[in-house]
Amino acid sequence: MYCALDAANQAVLKDIQQHYLNPETNPYPAEDNPLLSELSQYLEDSGISDPTGKIYIAIAPVDNLAAYLFIFVISQIPKFTYSEQLSILMHKKDKKAYDGAPFVVGIVTLLKQFHSSTTTKFLAYLGQYIRGFVNYGIQRDPKILEQPEEVVTSMLFLEYFLKYANMDRKIVESFVPAYIFDEFNHQ
Repeated sequence: MYCALDAANQAVLKDIQQHYLNPETNPYPAEDNPLLSELSQYLEDSGISDPTGKIYIAIAPVDNLAAYLFIFVISQIPKFTYSEQLSILMHKKDKKAYDGAPFVVGIVTLLKQFHSSTTTKFLAYLGQYIRGFVNYGIQRDPKILEQPEEVVTSMLFLEYFLKYANMDRKIVESFVPAYIFDEFNHQ
């Protein structure tokens, strides 16, 4: 059953991709065609779907949402630290029940509900924030190679963001240069 559903899903996705490449010769399924809704329900019931990538609502771009979300994220990032023992982003104080992964997944899922330009703006703000701290650290004392804690935690957030959003690092390298990623990976 799994293989049949997966094959049907792949076939429908290819057909939709072909539609966007050439809409005149490859029509989109009609509104009264139950194929997409039923296949979606079967995929969800069998666990094949990806809930973080699903668009639950579709709305137009919201002004300044990326800025508000960025401010929220940077207000929460200092509360997290990286645990080498568990290899996770966790809350600094053990009394709190904050965990980094659900926080990042929540941000990713929220951004998926809005236009892709909102995610791009959010990543641009985060990249500017990281670059600002890196530049400040270099100007303050160029001999110190270790990055401030804000940069390390922000880079961890960004790595988790890319992982859970199924995004390629190349997309973010226009906002955070590759050498910062490479230096971060060596720390």
